[in-house]
Amino acid sequence: MPSDDLYTELVELRRGRGLDSPELAARIGPRLRQACGIADGCSAAEARSLLVRRLTEATEALPDDLRLAARTALAMSPAPRQRFLRERTAWLAGQLERDSRTVARRTDEAFRLLAQNLGETATQDPDASSEASEAADAPDGWFIDTLVANVVLDRDPPQVIETRRIVAAMPGLDRITVSFSAPRGLEGGADRPLSLNVLHGGELVELSGERTSHLRGVLRLPRPLAAGEAHEYGIVFSAFPRRWLRPYYVLTPLRRCDHFRLRAKFARAAAPVKLWRVDGAPPRSVDDFVPGPELLDLDDVGEVCVEFHGLRQGLSYGIQWVNPD
Repeated sequence: MPSDDLYTELVELRRGRGLDSPELAARIGPRLRQACGIADGCSAAEARSLLVRRLTEATEALPDDLRLAARTALAMSPAPRQRFLRERTAWLAGQLERDSRTVARRTDEAFRLLAQNLGETATQDPDASSEASEAADAPDGWFIDTLVANVVLDRDPPQVIETRRIVAAMPGLDRITVSFSAPRGLEGGADRPLSLNVLHGGELVELSGERTSHLRGVLRLPRPLAAGEAHEYGIVFSAFPRRWLRPYYVLTPLRRCDHFRLRAKFARAAAPVKLWRVDGAPPRSVDDFVPGPELLDLDDVGEVCVEFHGLRQGLSYGIQWVNPD
């Protein structure tokens, strides 16, 4: 597949609202449809999901600055989701500390590399390894379609409220394993238990690790699920005292996770002096506390929201910050 055709279709796709366009499905060109595995009978929602997931995977291979450029142009990044491309480009210029001409060149370079990345895999048979892929994505019979996490840091101890939409990959799924880690700093040596409570969508029948930094529980579902059936449940975690916790919140999926949305609320008196997005980082790299290229700002009520699509297993996604002290 000629990468020039893909490049042309990507350039067209970034116009206006980019991936936020309400007419997105109709704007996806034939080369992109082939590269993303979008069949003729796909609904608009399915086409959008497949496109976002494939573009997220393809941009992961780009250098940091080019990844940010491509995602900003397509309205995939944490940039304000403005109506016009020029507004997103102005935001990118501020992030990269470059003038508009340099930003335009970076974006063009990013799109050409992105087109090459998409073209390299577009000719592969999408069904050739579907069964093996499904088994790897759902090792015990299920995967995460959407995970929404609300991290409440303006109270002590902090809380994490999660809503997860899972999909069964086998018939008769009636129990799943849930887990949560709360890494502690040097002060976290005292014996202080974590807690996990189910808000809706299941019953906690087993729990271990309350006296450690990692909780693991078994959730019984209201009824067995059929293969392909979706189910939603909510849980709330209560962590260690805030002063014990290391300043980041990340998800490192060990199974397929298609969509992750994270909202964090900070106390006004403890607002971070620097805050950045963690997007597909090696898990231990967060302990280096090196700010990434995508700096974030809190809104007027002390909140920040980030979103990720097509997460890669074993990599970390979320936010990290520097505390005022």
